[in-house]
Amino acid sequence: MKNNKLYLTVFLIAFIVIGGLGVLIYSNSISSVKSDSMKPTPTPTQKSQFRYLFGDFSGDHANYTFQTPPEEKIYADDCIGCKQEVGNLVIFAEFGCPNQSKYLFESNSSRGVEEETIKTDKKGEIIGKKRLTISKSNGEIIQSRIFWIENNEDFWAILAPNPETAKDFEKSKEYEWVRKKVAEEMESYVPIQNANTERLKVLKEKKCNEK
Repeated sequence: MKNNKLYLTVFLIAFIVIGGLGVLIYSNSISSVKSDSMKPTPTPTQKSQFRYLFGDFSGDHANYTFQTPPEEKIYADDCIGCKQEVGNLVIFAEFGCPNQSKYLFESNSSRGVEEETIKTDKKGEIIGKKRLTISKSNGEIIQSRIFWIENNEDFWAILAPNPETAKDFEKSKEYEWVRKKVAEEMESYVPIQNANTERLKVLKEKKCNEK
């Protein structure tokens, strides 16, 4: 009789344990299914290859820096142990000084012009000459520049790791964003008025008007 009770007790304990394990396994399976079903389904999105990092507008000049794709990064080989990557894209401009713009255009051209084309605006009207130069290190291209002059007084340039990236940026929505932002900054810009800024203004006008 005692043995029957013992067997019954052992059986009940085993049944409870097995039943509990079964419920636990089933619950985990359900949770896993629910968890998977709640994960967001990836949707295709068009990502830009240029990510804005920082920029500056100072009335007579502006520059904006963008991060380029990782595969275009290179590392300085003239510094042992350095891990400083280079390869970001920069677009900059100098405004309102024909002499300075002409100097920048010619000095950049002295690097060796790879291409010369015509720069046009949105309407297709000709702005002027546009040139492309490249810089090399150990036989490999490390930088490319596209530059031009607008309104006979504003110098613009795009610096990128290679010619393809510079050309792609010129056609990108980020380029259009920069142009729009610069136009807005020019409209709202109020220079600081003091003796020093007036002196610098006079010097700049004198320099820009020299023939």
